[in-house]
Amino acid sequence: MKVKHINATNLIRRHASIAALSLGAAALLASPAVCRADTLYVANWQNNTIGEFTAGGVGSVFASTGLSNPNGLAFDSAGNLYVSNGDSTIKKFTTAGVGSVFASIASGGQRGLAFDTAGNLCFANFDNNTIEKFTTAGDGSVFASTGLGGPTGLAFDGAGNLYVSNWDNNTIQKFTTAGVGSRFANTGLSFPSFIAMRPGLAVPVYLSARQSGSELILSWPTNAAGFTLQSNLNPTLPATWIDSTNAPATVGAQFTVTNTIVASGQFYRLKK
Repeated sequence: MKVKHINATNLIRRHASIAALSLGAAALLASPAVCRADTLYVANWQNNTIGEFTAGGVGSVFASTGLSNPNGLAFDSAGNLYVSNGDSTIKKFTTAGVGSVFASIASGGQRGLAFDTAGNLCFANFDNNTIEKFTTAGDGSVFASTGLGGPTGLAFDGAGNLYVSNWDNNTIQKFTTAGVGSRFANTGLSFPSFIAMRPGLAVPVYLSARQSGSELILSWPTNAAGFTLQSNLNPTLPATWIDSTNAPATVGAQFTVTNTIVASGQFYRLKK
């Protein structure tokens, strides 16, 4: 398998139509592999299974029930695995490997899958030249169609823009969150298939504090979601940090918490 990196945007494409992978009897890989908790999952198109590999490379079959030429793979935020299936369905597998039909496709052939930040599942409809979107309830609609020719791979960037590899016209198309499309790249592409976005570098999170009379106002950026404010009267080890009972308010682009100043002094931190 060949991999080419487009440096300007951290966008990675796989340049391979079908790559051979041995898992059981002459399995064929026809989709990107995805990871969950350091475990690699692979769609085996020919033998109708989802393979599972540990970090040490030990393989086993994760799922096979109801699969027919499985293709694109994607995990939701709860760890459920979604599979674009050759029988015009999208299958959903729990972490235990229990499968069900998440959605049925009216027409066309599905390829890549990807979740947006709102939890909607997008899939590339290769035959219809569309990108279709399903809500968490399984309700489907057409998200985009401009400039598409054999859409195959999907990847979202951190801002929510969707990138699509076009197998037929050798391009990468970019769509905004509103579905407005534009040509992103076409240099050096030959039947681009599945793509992946390399995560950006982590942005440092800073906790700020200022005094207002007898109160201390603590703040941190709203793009640093998932952090908990904690306090401690004595940070020497072993330290005991206590979660703040005050829910943060949103002021502009900052989370803020207002606490009464403690005479003996108090230490604060953000923990995720």
